Amino acid sequence: MTGLLALSVLSVCCLLAAWHYRKKARLLDSAVESLRFFAGRARDMQDLWYEETGDQFILVGADGSIHSMNPAARRLVGAPVEPVAGRPLSAFLKGDCEVLRAVESALADGKAVKRRVSRVRPVRSAEASREMTIRVVEVGGRREAWVLLGMGGD
Repeated sequence: MTGLLALSVLSVCCLLAAWHYRKKARLLDSAVESLRFFAGRARDMQDLWYEETGDQFILVGADGSIHSMNPAARRLVGAPVEPVAGRPLSAFLKGDCEVLRAVESALADGKAVKRRVSRVRPVRSAEASREMTIRVVEVGGRREAWVLLGMGGD
């Protein structure tokens, strides 16, 4: 009889533990869904900023080729509508352009550039002064330069 009672108590404890962990799993699932929702919203906001901002944003790989360029940057440097990924940044900026030299230097030495007004000398459009910030990041063991040309200067 005591063995049967102990088995019954053990069964009830197991059922309570299963109910408790199932409840925790539902809460965890709900939290994960909330995180996915907010992460998606953050990506949407980031995409909106990237596409609609007046600031020019260019992502340049370690070899000096463009990975990405937002519409404002395309307008500034006179880039065509067709994809520019893989093309060198030097195809759009003159060789003596301060921004081009700063990007090349940042990729070489890994040092960031913070809020410095520089002349942008596009190959196909008019010169302009912009506040330049360059952040160098390591992605998959390779350096990338994130170039932000803010509305400053002219």
